[in-house]
Amino acid sequence: MAPGQRYAFVEPQQYLTCWLALTDATEENGCPWVVPGLHRLGTLAHAYSDTGFVCLHDPEDAVAVPAPAGSIVVFSSLTPHSTGPNRTDAVRKAYIVQFAPTGAAVLRRGPDGAATRVTADDESRQYEVLRAGAPVTPPVLTPEAGSP
Repeated sequence: MAPGQRYAFVEPQQYLTCWLALTDATEENGCPWVVPGLHRLGTLAHAYSDTGFVCLHDPEDAVAVPAPAGSIVVFSSLTPHSTGPNRTDAVRKAYIVQFAPTGAAVLRRGPDGAATRVTADDESRQYEVLRAGAPVTPPVLTPEAGSP
């Protein structure tokens, strides 16, 4: 499993993640990994790092979930998960959709350590995929801008 579990913290936490493999996702190119059963414990203790919140480091019970192109991996927001490193020369692509209740917000920490809330429907979190039927080049994400 990739070192640590880093992600944006969302409240309320009852949301669903759908990870759709656009190319084959293998252990060699960074397929998803999950830790089964821990979702039953509720929210795990988290620490904040320079790349996001971390709840586990190299869990022993982590399970690889290889996903052929067109497959979908669905899990609760409370399921510890990550993707492994891509150790190939090929690009591994996935489309991730998360379904959250109305009013959901992402919690972020600023350089001073203070938490801020950004609602999921905030314009800064919206990214066009198509415009007039043509693909849109995604924005370049910076630490200041955050990540989707």
